[in-house]
Amino acid sequence: MEIAIAVLAIGFVLALLARARREEGTSLPPARGPRPTSEKPEDTIRRLLRSNRKIEAIKQYRQQYGTGLKEAKEAVERMERERPGRGR
Repeated sequence: MEIAIAVLAIGFVLALLARARREEGTSLPPARGPRPTSEKPEDTIRRLLRSNRKIEAIKQYRQQYGTGLKEAKEAVERMERERPGRGR
């Protein structure tokens, strides 16, 4: 009996929270966008490449320049080849 009351109480609280969020107009927590930065997009991509985070660099390129996957991959690979200190 006590368990049933606890379950009902939890359900009631969750329903109240859901209703409050609906009334605020947000059903999910606010999305966090990219952090404002003074870093240029190319610098961000190069930093990601230096950290061996190529996939993230490609994603960043696509987001910044609105390109397709193939074009972004080629551009990032070109930046990677032009990078000083690479043995190619």
